[in-house]
Amino acid sequence: MAPTLTVQAPVRPAGGRRGLGVLILAAAVVLVLVASAALDRGVPGTPTARPLPPPPPVGSCLDLTRTSVSVVPCGAPHHAEVLQTWPAGTIPEGVGDFRSVAAYPFGGGGQVSTAGCAAAQTEWVHPADLPGAAFWNPTSPVVDSQLLAAPPSERTPTRGWAACILVAPDRQPVTGSLRGTDAAAPPSRLSSCVQAATNAWGPVTLTCDQPHRIEVLASFRIRSVFDEAQRFTGMPDDDTLAAACTDLAAAVTGASDPTFGGRLQVSAVSLFPASIREIDAVDPAGNAVRTYIPLPQCVVELFGEGTLTGTVVGLGAGALPLG
Repeated sequence: MAPTLTVQAPVRPAGGRRGLGVLILAAAVVLVLVASAALDRGVPGTPTARPLPPPPPVGSCLDLTRTSVSVVPCGAPHHAEVLQTWPAGTIPEGVGDFRSVAAYPFGGGGQVSTAGCAAAQTEWVHPADLPGAAFWNPTSPVVDSQLLAAPPSERTPTRGWAACILVAPDRQPVTGSLRGTDAAAPPSRLSSCVQAATNAWGPVTLTCDQPHRIEVLASFRIRSVFDEAQRFTGMPDDDTLAAACTDLAAAVTGASDPTFGGRLQVSAVSLFPASIREIDAVDPAGNAVRTYIPLPQCVVELFGEGTLTGTVVGLGAGALPLG
């Protein structure tokens, strides 16, 4: 009979597994305590708000939605042109706080405007000095100004940049800058024309994208009848006004012949019955005088049948927009 070999399994000390678990748990507690202590120490210094983006540059053109603002070339269709800006943390004078501006996003059915925006608009769209401008103020585009707030992605509820922007009354896109010193003509829908028919208050005004026979190129410059000491020097005669009107018409149309072969008549006329201003002035001798200054307009009017369907400003050698 073969001998039997007996193998005895090693005996582990009692409580071995339990002891290992206690060691692991203790190590974990130590790690948590160390991490907590490190976090409690914090970072030295004073908390500050995250920096917010700057406003778009003055003179830039913007594509706008209710939630976004994008700078685009002014030669591309755009909704607005930037006239004036305020960085985050500042606010236009006369506006309660940033939330007053942010409450009216572009296209939101309302707008916030200020006297500052209106003044910036007047300065921005005022045309450059042109031939004939000694007696005439060239007509500015028919536009609005309003305040614009930074879009949601570039602001907090109470802080963000703000800007005065120039927009079309219908809030639809425009192509080209509307700055008065730029050579480009405004769109016909932003130009001033009148119907030939009149009512008790004079001709009916309308934009030049509608059928019309008369376009107003300029209005009389009242400052031209006062010297540097603000003394009244008298009205220029009709021939002087007419010659200056013709010079200005050639400049703003860009045409060597502003009558376009006799189809248009260029003239200085008073279109509206109330085109007279009563003023108290001082004559060249220093005497106080009350005088009445007529306020004529420099206009082009279509001869013959038909109507004009667009502005003549900037036409150059192009054809008249006849309907």
